[in-house]
Amino acid sequence: MSKCQRHVVIPLLLTCLLSGCYKWSAQTTRATVAGPPEHARLTLDDGRVVELRSLEIRGDSVAGFAKEESSRTGQPVWGDTLQTYALADVTVFEVRQKDKGRTRLLVAGVAIIAFFGGLTIWIASDPCIVFCKVEE
Repeated sequence: MSKCQRHVVIPLLLTCLLSGCYKWSAQTTRATVAGPPEHARLTLDDGRVVELRSLEIRGDSVAGFAKEESSRTGQPVWGDTLQTYALADVTVFEVRQKDKGRTRLLVAGVAIIAFFGGLTIWIASDPCIVFCKVEE
């Protein structure tokens, strides 16, 4: 792996790992009026699930920029048009929150992998550390 590839792969892996530190938690819209979340997921009464960012709750509606499927790549991307949905049409309102349990597991897992990876490199650098008998 070249140095340039490592500069791309390592941040990508960290991003994937850190996304595991979050979970969706159902909320009431009344609880978010004081301070709307930055990121939310709405389940509408017609069964559609919409992910929004830069949320604003305006009276009886919620507005934000929705994640849409790219016409070019087919991958989900954030749209640049403000979408508005009536609160009456929202059956489930979920907020993305940090998950302490998953974060602790991630940190422990990375520490264990780093320990055994370091141990493997140390042993591979000088096999006599483990496999050679010392004669007295």
